[in-house]
Amino acid sequence: LTDFFSKASDRIKDAFRVPVPCGCMSAYVMDQPHWALFQLNKHTAKVQSDLRDFAQLNSLLDALKHTLINLDVTTIGAPVKQFSSLASERLARLNKVVGEVNLAGFPLPPGNSVAL
Repeated sequence: LTDFFSKASDRIKDAFRVPVPCGCMSAYVMDQPHWALFQLNKHTAKVQSDLRDFAQLNSLLDALKHTLINLDVTTIGAPVKQFSSLASERLARLNKVVGEVNLAGFPLPPGNSVAL
């Protein structure tokens, strides 16, 4: 797409160029361009701008792909294990509190939670 639209401006001019027998009128015709020529050039410029923006997104996605493919799981293993152990401790405390409340005969009302 980028190659096509980079050459589109010249192709559009060629399409509106005056044929060879009347070539002497080319300057006159190009000084007063047709509405379609103006619109095509305007839309071509817009698409070229959008493609430049898309190229930035594409480079970002390529970098992300490279990062994910080359991800070393051992570097994230330690934080995950630490989170797991902290969560296990909190869950054990919560289970202990709930068990004590149930043993005391005080069932928790629905929708209430236990604050640690």
